[in-house]
Amino acid sequence: GYDDKMAREFLSKIRRKIMDSKLDKDFLAAIEKQVKKHGFKRIRFRSSTNAEDLDGFNGAGLYDSKTGILNDQKKSFELAIKKVWASAWNYKAFMEREYFGINQESIAMGILCHRSFPDEKANGVVITKNLYRTNYRGFIINAQYGETSVVNPPEGVTCEQMICYSDKNDSFYGKKKIVEYLSYSNVLPNGLHQVMRTHEVTLLTEEISKIKKAYFDKFHDNQKEGTYYNYGLDLEFKIYGEILFDMFKPLTEISLPINLLTPEVETNSESTFEVNDTRKDLIEEIRLTSLILTLNAPDNADFSFLESISVYMNAQDLPEVEIAWEDDVPDNAGNQISLNVSNEDFKEYIKKDEFSLRVNTITDEILTSDHQIDIASSFFIDAKILGL
Repeated sequence: GYDDKMAREFLSKIRRKIMDSKLDKDFLAAIEKQVKKHGFKRIRFRSSTNAEDLDGFNGAGLYDSKTGILNDQKKSFELAIKKVWASAWNYKAFMEREYFGINQESIAMGILCHRSFPDEKANGVVITKNLYRTNYRGFIINAQYGETSVVNPPEGVTCEQMICYSDKNDSFYGKKKIVEYLSYSNVLPNGLHQVMRTHEVTLLTEEISKIKKAYFDKFHDNQKEGTYYNYGLDLEFKIYGEILFDMFKPLTEISLPINLLTPEVETNSESTFEVNDTRKDLIEEIRLTSLILTLNAPDNADFSFLESISVYMNAQDLPEVEIAWEDDVPDNAGNQISLNVSNEDFKEYIKKDEFSLRVNTITDEILTSDHQIDIASSFFIDAKILGL
């Protein structure tokens, strides 16, 4: 294992060393020459490592992509490239690789360069298989208005998600253009009700189905992917007057990261301590003894959708700290999980007027309904008694 503080400091030094370095002038000149040849000034430098899109390790959202502008010192190509390279050594990426047993010394960062689209109408991701129903027709499409990211959305932002069943003609659906909306974007401007209109969704699906068929015919592994319906590609697209594809790749096993932040929790610590004949200033230590998650809704639901879970505590003027975790949630976990707990002293957090908890999970299923999870915690408190 690693000392968390030392790991963060060491990774910060690596990133700083990359950012402080100078890139080869001939290398930069060659990039500028290619850009000028095509007449564009804004170029997107996309991260592409050998530690993502692996079987059992998706790696989505771990690394950064940046935009550089030709002859712009504040957003230079050199600065964009160094930021992308440095992101290989951010804390989250390092710890994810460590958890999955990936050799850190083997990591390499490549960069894909393409024209940047600063005024795009929409962006999105398409999965060319039905994630909700095995061996069944339908593409999953996630789309978002403008440049708000689908892959790494800001906190509280939801995208438009659809299943389009127009990918293949058959005896049941025929040539019907059917789109099922599962959720809608919450960042749409007034007067706009959808990111993509139905005819845009069906056109996108029909065109991508041609790509899928070509890949399926040439590359699919019958032992692994089986039928055409179960064969998945992962494509990113933008709508910029026309539909443009950023990237596409075979779909690996999906692990979905979810971050949940609880409302502020009032500790009522002063009155609680007084009832027990003590005060805040007499508290010597507070340690977490148990943290139990209970899934109360929907009925008959269980935690089998989870791969791993971590719970972090936040309080004003104090650093975020991990207080409980389970790195491998069993398939038969049921509707209640007792997490491993930290042995750290949390007295400074509990003595605050309020604190919040952040729950970070990795799931192996897409949830189609709201899940209500209650968090119950118990603390051991060592304190002096008033008057003694």
